[in-house]
Amino acid sequence: MKKALVSTFKIGLASMTMTVAFSASAIIGGRSADPRIGRSSIYIFDERAENACTGVVVHPRLILTAAHCVVNSKKESLTFSNESSPQEGRRFHLPIAELVTNEAYAGARNGIQTVTQSAGDLAIILMSEPVLSKLGLEQKDLPPIVRSVDQVTPPLRVIGYGFSSRNSRFSSTSRRELLVSTRATANARTLTLESMEGSRTPCFGDSGSGVFADDGSIARLVGIVSSIRAGGKLAETFAAETAKLRAKKEEKRQSQIAKLRQKKARDGLSTEAIEALVAEVKLEPIRLSESLMIRVCGDVDTVTQAVPVARHLCWIREATSISLVPELDCPRPGVNR
Repeated sequence: MKKALVSTFKIGLASMTMTVAFSASAIIGGRSADPRIGRSSIYIFDERAENACTGVVVHPRLILTAAHCVVNSKKESLTFSNESSPQEGRRFHLPIAELVTNEAYAGARNGIQTVTQSAGDLAIILMSEPVLSKLGLEQKDLPPIVRSVDQVTPPLRVIGYGFSSRNSRFSSTSRRELLVSTRATANARTLTLESMEGSRTPCFGDSGSGVFADDGSIARLVGIVSSIRAGGKLAETFAAETAKLRAKKEEKRQSQIAKLRQKKARDGLSTEAIEALVAEVKLEPIRLSESLMIRVCGDVDTVTQAVPVARHLCWIREATSISLVPELDCPRPGVNR
């Protein structure tokens, strides 16, 4: 998500080529849609790092997004928009109290930028005051949350902000939609999304998008888009390039360690002190080339994953004191279930 992909899968997922029509008579995927669907989707831009993602307003003071979108962000660097073309329109700051990333997120553990750890790739943007009026939203625009993945049937709708194409300078961003089917992985920790629109697949720029189940009368929030991964032959290419880069980074690290040991030994440091310093020499993040990453956009083998919101409702309440569903049954602190 950093300038032209800068670290592996640090750019959020993106979208597609069909602009969403939010009208009372909208027909999407062959059937009428809830006219409020997607109104809660909001564009998030990190001006310092030039990161673009999507979030979903689920409470007057709470926006959900992907952890990798904000894990390295500062509150003051984030701007927002819910215009159809935010890069051409107005972006503005909102009063943020706190950015909270899920404790299970491990996208940059041990100094290695890994493929997004989808099961924990969820973050909360907690506002210091209600922001619905600033976004032109009302309470009825906020989506109810699906309590069980078993309750949903395709097609689902991914609605967010994304790039319709990618190049070294990124093209314009607009609010878009993609029809997908879904299947839960083990213990429903993540949802695997598959495009129902042929070769039209998600692309970088739309992590944090809401995944909505819509029966024509009401659109419910199922999950938050977390990651995009290459599949098939492209995955093999990624693996080979990643291994090559990792070996090169490790060779460089070992050279640094050898020089550090020699220098500190000459300085008279004890073996224990030297090894403590050596342990702090981390492997640099792996950065795949922009030309390789461009190939992921629209590739038929790409795999999109989402975090089911229902699985994290207790974490959200614990982190914010906000309950998104009534009568939420959460384990007491120190009690395992």
